[in-house]
Amino acid sequence: MEKIKQNIIKIFSPPTSLLLCMIIFCTVSLIFIFSQNKEDPVFSCIIYSISAYSLTSICFKIPKIYRFLYNLAQSNPLSQKYITDYLFRFQVSLYLSFGVNLVYATFKLIVGLFFSSHWWVSIAAYYMVLAVARLLLVRYVHSHTHNRNLKDEFIRYRMCGFMLFIINIAFMGIVMQMIWQDKGYHYPGFLIYFVAAYTFYCITISIFNLIRYRKLENPVLTAAKAISLVNALSSLIALETALFSQFGKNAQFKELMIETTGFIVCIFIFILAFFMVLKGNIMLKKLNKADKKVNL
Repeated sequence: MEKIKQNIIKIFSPPTSLLLCMIIFCTVSLIFIFSQNKEDPVFSCIIYSISAYSLTSICFKIPKIYRFLYNLAQSNPLSQKYITDYLFRFQVSLYLSFGVNLVYATFKLIVGLFFSSHWWVSIAAYYMVLAVARLLLVRYVHSHTHNRNLKDEFIRYRMCGFMLFIINIAFMGIVMQMIWQDKGYHYPGFLIYFVAAYTFYCITISIFNLIRYRKLENPVLTAAKAISLVNALSSLIALETALFSQFGKNAQFKELMIETTGFIVCIFIFILAFFMVLKGNIMLKKLNKADKKVNL
């Protein structure tokens, strides 16, 4: 049994240079097949077989790749801290997400104003509010790197809840334009598959992180993960319009699905925002009572 296992590993462990050549060859060939609609059975079968073999070989190499990257990261103090310190990792991701939101919102706003596009301005408004919500957390994290203040954290947590109400209004404006003006997104060719995979990855990771970091009882961190989840769910309806623009032909079904998805996401954002505001108020009242007892 062990010999069979080693033989299988040997079969799916080609030299790295050969594997890279196969990956490049398959990528170029698949792009050619899908873009030109060249569905030659023999050629397609060969390419699909090589692609399957390459993918399987990559899966066999994942443990080695992981160990190599992990050891490489451990050799650098900064990357080592990023791996081991979840608070530092949270700060980095928060700064990056805020920067990306701000740049993207500014770009959309400039283009929207230049072309007098209500659609682009609506998207810019959504991402601008998202950036402001993350700015509240960035400012707190920057000023409380080494010392925590639970009361201030719940104030930020509650403020993010209020910001989610505003984000929900901006999102509703985008959904209304999708329904009434047939606005939406379009991704050329095979790019839509990567966008779909990335969207579901973001939703899965956001849900996982929200559940995981709630156990740490860190309101700022939980608020940041809640905002990430809202952003991921909002991108789901963008993906939906892109899928309909490429594959959908039934206009009534498209409108019904966008209305349904938009309604569900809006209700979810509203409930999440209400819960954050309610919990923030409850915890702040408890902390204020505790402070009064201490002062007495």
